[in-house]
Amino acid sequence: MMKFTFCAFIAALILAGCASKPPPDVTTFVSNANGLRTDLLSENMLETEDKTPEVLWLNAARAFLYNSTVKSYLELDYLSSQEHGFLEIPPGETLSLTIDGNLVKFTGPGSGKLRRKTKNETVTERAVYEVDPAIFTQLATAQKVHVQITGDRGTVDRFFGAENFRRFADFAKKIAP
Repeated sequence: MMKFTFCAFIAALILAGCASKPPPDVTTFVSNANGLRTDLLSENMLETEDKTPEVLWLNAARAFLYNSTVKSYLELDYLSSQEHGFLEIPPGETLSLTIDGNLVKFTGPGSGKLRRKTKNETVTERAVYEVDPAIFTQLATAQKVHVQITGDRGTVDRFFGAENFRRFADFAKKIAP
């Protein structure tokens, strides 16, 4: 009986260890090479009820650089079928956020060097925008956020859902001074 109980306990531990849990909303990485820290909000998918081939994520980052410099970024990730193709985000003012009726536009270097075809018949591209860190609190406390990304091959629109607001609130709280 004791062996059975012990084996059952070990099996339960193994199964508990195999259970996958979702990644944390905010992750901190510290470089082994230089000790610099980066805080990331990732996998922040912007849901849509439309049957569109595009998927968007609006993520955030705060990077500690040399000389006590800190930079903040919004990162927009785009995914679509290879058949639909890239959005081809050019350099310039391509990301627009309407936060509670106030339009805020962001300029970035485009996605030219960050476009990839994947093995599973999809394409991905990323555009990164340097931002004032106050935008994270604005996004976290807003009632309505409309995200619009413009590429050479079209425009994609999404709206924040409850989960997006919660995730930005967690990020803003984590990076608050």
